[in-house]
Amino acid sequence: MITLDAFLATPWLVFLSVTLVSLCIGSFLNVVILRLPKMMHQDWRCQCEEFLELPEKQRKQEERITLSKPASTCPSCGHGIRAWENIPVVSWLVLRGKCASCKAPISPRYPIIEAVTAIFSVVTIAVIGQNESALWALVLVWSLVALTVIDFDTQLLPDSITLPLMWLGLVLNYFGVLTDFNSAFWGAVAGYLSLWSVYWLFKLVTGKEGMGHGDFKLLAALGAWLGWQLLPAVILLSSVVGAVVGISLMVFRKHGREVPIPFGPYLATAGLICLWFGSEIQAVWFGFLGVLMAVIGLTGGIGSGKSTVARLFGNLGVHWVDADDVAREVVEPGTPALAEIAKHFGEEILTPEGALDRAQLRAIVFQEPEERAWLESLLHPIIREELIRQLNPENYQLPYVLLVSPLLLETDQHELVDRIIVIDVPKDVQLERTMARDTNSREQVERIIAAQMSREDRLARADEVIDNDRPLDDVTRQVRELHERLLVDFG
Repeated sequence: MITLDAFLATPWLVFLSVTLVSLCIGSFLNVVILRLPKMMHQDWRCQCEEFLELPEKQRKQEERITLSKPASTCPSCGHGIRAWENIPVVSWLVLRGKCASCKAPISPRYPIIEAVTAIFSVVTIAVIGQNESALWALVLVWSLVALTVIDFDTQLLPDSITLPLMWLGLVLNYFGVLTDFNSAFWGAVAGYLSLWSVYWLFKLVTGKEGMGHGDFKLLAALGAWLGWQLLPAVILLSSVVGAVVGISLMVFRKHGREVPIPFGPYLATAGLICLWFGSEIQAVWFGFLGVLMAVIGLTGGIGSGKSTVARLFGNLGVHWVDADDVAREVVEPGTPALAEIAKHFGEEILTPEGALDRAQLRAIVFQEPEERAWLESLLHPIIREELIRQLNPENYQLPYVLLVSPLLLETDQHELVDRIIVIDVPKDVQLERTMARDTNSREQVERIIAAQMSREDRLARADEVIDNDRPLDDVTRQVRELHERLLVDFG
């Protein structure tokens, strides 16, 4: 039986499954889009009839509509839609867009919605990543597709979608699926109150209602899923798109100013963009505001997974400078530092190509402490100078950048950072990962671990700790929650 982790680790299987499932979901959304407004109208009429206490004979008699009953039929001839005629996209193409019985045209909107649902779903997985968070995000994507078309058709945003969507966002983010719970909670509150305030201000000034209450609830749902930090971007994007579309309709289609234009599709579009590119949008926003950048140190013992965690931050739009990469750059062929090393240790410390034989050098310095001290006295000042150059705030847009360094706390590099994140794993995990990654023996790895700061001392100096002895999804969640806190603290 395939596990979820194994499934997510198989890209072709993930994308194939998401495509097929999303096509089926798109077919279901066609039913929701068509029937849910009719169900709402039936309920409202029944409530009005009960309120007016109409006798039974005066009440409108019609078949009760649900999402499953009556069975789907051709609106022209009443032909029942058979299973093979309801395969997403494929059936419409095979039937050439016509009813199998009466040959009446079938709207191309049905396969378009199915295809768009699948495309948006695949993009979501590709952008967010192959993880559980992306799978949950598909629920938001599917809901936004349905709400967009329903609002466009009927100017309704059903509570039966917006309210469960808001509560689901809060519940999921209690566990840090897309953001932390505080951001989600205040996102829901701010999302509702922001448009509610605009609504009442407009009504007090003009005496008219400028938008429906469903818009409040939809923005509250987006805030619950994305966090309050992205609400300004959602509001700005939706307003700009709405203004452009509204003006275009009035100019080119003579759309009257008094004719209402649904705002839900623009909110949904902006929410989808922020779901996909939220980190990049925040980066541009912080850069526009000229926010001062903080340097966050990321460290851990050998084999703790610094590169993995740095990449997870990178997926959120965070830039990092890797001290190990800088250490390699300063000893590349032709550099003064490599010439000094070759002079001190002899030409045999170089490979036939003239590069530094790092494995041989590592074996020497971890066996002879005085040689290690000499090497550190040579390289640490050079590395520090290059780190300072690469950490220049002008190179980045987010309010913080990572300095990834295994020797952050053992050297004066910690003086360059504003906060320290320690990646923590047990010693046996360090040994296993390092021996699997490198060609070093167990004894060599143990000497390297012994030469580094102890696990206890490292944790004592940590401002934040990431437990990397966990499944990747849990580590991803820890990184996302920490990223959100850092944005708040330094933004």
